[in-house]
Amino acid sequence: MSSIRLFILGSLAERGEMHGHGLRLLAEEEHIDEWTDITVGALYGAIKRLAADGLITEVRLEREGNYPERAVYGLTDA
Repeated sequence: MSSIRLFILGSLAERGEMHGHGLRLLAEEEHIDEWTDITVGALYGAIKRLAADGLITEVRLEREGNYPERAVYGLTDA
């Protein structure tokens, strides 16, 4: 399993449901780029693959202000 996928799963397990943008901000805050090749594209690609594998699921959509809707993800029982 890739380090980006492990970061996403660990973050959701530790901090609860999050959207992709929140995960990206957390990665910046925790300097994840120092130990993995995380990029915005890689992060969202990993989210899609984790959802396709049934490890995470979209729990709801959120909208703040004029920003587009964001899918919030959480861990599945798998």
